Amino acid sequence: MQELTQTEIDWIRDTCGNKNERTKLKTVAFVGILIGLSLMLLGALGQLTSGAADWTESFKTLGFVGVFTGALFLARAYERHVRTTRAVLTKLAPDLHAFESGHDAI
Repeated sequence: MQELTQTEIDWIRDTCGNKNERTKLKTVAFVGILIGLSLMLLGALGQLTSGAADWTESFKTLGFVGVFTGALFLARAYERHVRTTRAVLTKLAPDLHAFESGHDAI
C-alpha cells in the first residue's frame, strides 16, 4: 500500500470535509429530528385535550418541518461519508476502485 503525500491528504480533506464536520451535521440532524418529533407530539396531545385549536396545527406543522430538516442534514452527513470513502479508496487502492467500477486494473 502506498503512502499518501501531504498534498493528497489535503485534497481529500478539502474535497470531502473532515470527520468533525460530519459529526456536527449528524448532531444537528438528530437534534432537529428530536425537536420536530417533540413538537408534533405536543401538537397531537394538545389536539386531544383542547380540540382543534390553531396552535395545535402550528405545532404539528413546525414539528414536520423540524423532522424534514433533520432528515436532510442526516442525508448530507451520509453523503459526505460516502464521498470520503470513495476518495480514499481511489487514492489508496486504485485496483479495487477499478474492479468495483467494472474496468480492468492495469
